[in-house]
Amino acid sequence: MKNKLKLLSYLILMNLSQNILSINKDVKTNLSKSANNIINIDTIKENMKNIIRKNIINNDFLHPLKSIDEYINSLLLTNKELYLSKSNLISKAKLIAKELLKASSLHWPEKKLTKEQLNQLLKNILEGHYTHQNEIKAAKLIILGANPNMTVHYSGPFSKKYIENLPILIMITKSGEFKNLLDLLMLYGANPNITNKYGITSLMMAAYQGKEDLVNKLLNYKANINAQSRSKRTALMWAAENDSNSDIVKLLLDKGAKITIKNKKNHTARDIARRLGNEQIVKLIDSKTEELNKKRINTSS
Repeated sequence: MKNKLKLLSYLILMNLSQNILSINKDVKTNLSKSANNIINIDTIKENMKNIIRKNIINNDFLHPLKSIDEYINSLLLTNKELYLSKSNLISKAKLIAKELLKASSLHWPEKKLTKEQLNQLLKNILEGHYTHQNEIKAAKLIILGANPNMTVHYSGPFSKKYIENLPILIMITKSGEFKNLLDLLMLYGANPNITNKYGITSLMMAAYQGKEDLVNKLLNYKANINAQSRSKRTALMWAAENDSNSDIVKLLLDKGAKITIKNKKNHTARDIARRLGNEQIVKLIDSKTEELNKKRINTSS
């Protein structure tokens, strides 16, 4: 009996020892992984710093993170155990850009300003006359932390009597000035669906004005294609007002613009185009309607 108890005790102790050894091994492995990650993060930061420093040396303030996206994508493909997400790495890259910009000039007072002061400086630039130099100054202020969603006064090129208070993105879309800031604004958190007081978005305005390149860019930045203004008008409805906007109408239809949405007057985009005699746009919408109906029939059969 005593021998059996001794044997049982021995087996229990052996099992405990093996468990402890296994736990210690796991801890060491995790510590090793953590150490490797720390080294990797330091290396990553240094690599990003070198890329951004090159952009700043080349005065590319409109694209301070140029080549960073490609670097991060490559990094995430080759380092599956890296615990940082792409958005986290982009945030780190923006902080690096901010610090490098601050350090790039010893006699630049803007680098010591508060966020409110940065906002005011950006507002002053955007409400003034457009020059490429002012566009670069505005870019630097955005990198340093000025609000990309702030509103500015806009009076248009012909009259100072009517002044609108517009978000930067809508002001750029409407005026066509400072348009090289668009990518930077989006990178630093501008809302692609921000509206003016009438609920009009940049996408609606770009569609109405026939700015196809801007429409395409805003859609790539996830602007809501079916957003409605206070009068319930969509970007497709705005584009349908002018027959010369047929390329934009086709783009919107191909990207998923809904043709059945109605505005406050109970009119669809087709109704608007037909009323204005924009037959080319009517044909495009009819063609899309036919295509959707065929898909619906094929799906149900």
